Amino acid sequence: MKPNLVVFDFDGTLTHGDSLLAFIRFVRGDLPFYLGFLQLSPFVLCYYLRLISNRDLKQRVLRHFFKGLKQERLEEMGIAFFQSVRGFFVKEKVEEKLLTYQTRGDVVVVVSASCAEWVKPFTDYWQVRFIGTQLQYRSGAFTGNIRGKNCYGAEKRKRLGQSYDFEKFDKKIVFGDSRGDRALAAWADEFTRVG
Repeated sequence: MKPNLVVFDFDGTLTHGDSLLAFIRFVRGDLPFYLGFLQLSPFVLCYYLRLISNRDLKQRVLRHFFKGLKQERLEEMGIAFFQSVRGFFVKEKVEEKLLTYQTRGDVVVVVSASCAEWVKPFTDYWQVRFIGTQLQYRSGAFTGNIRGKNCYGAEKRKRLGQSYDFEKFDKKIVFGDSRGDRALAAWADEFTRVG
């Protein structure tokens, strides 16, 4: 019998809230976090008015808080973030579902618009694959740019298709929580909206 392909969104599905915002506060602290978003508020407003894309806003936020940081440092901070927040940031019941599918022999993957630098410590802990937005580095330092497309909406489905032959699976089961998961919901054999 074929295994299922079980796909989990990360932010808001497996976690209580947005991991990028939590990671920024963890790395930079409260005051720089709030001052930074005060400076970025015109771009946040433009996003909500649909004048700029999700990718454009995310890139501006990442650039503001992390440009120039070494990849190794971001990855170290990602591990420290995981160790600090895992006990209260992860939704236990959804995590239990992920682990149950994994134990049954299904292929479990986390697909997210967030980046490996702070999500991969979670997926490594669960021993599942991660597919997400990628940061661009030059000489080991973050350039302030996203490499390729933001792994959001239809891009999540596209990235899965680049990684897996869907014919090898019995069912495509998806857990998500937001409009960024609509393309996956339409594609899935089973979709569970996590509140």
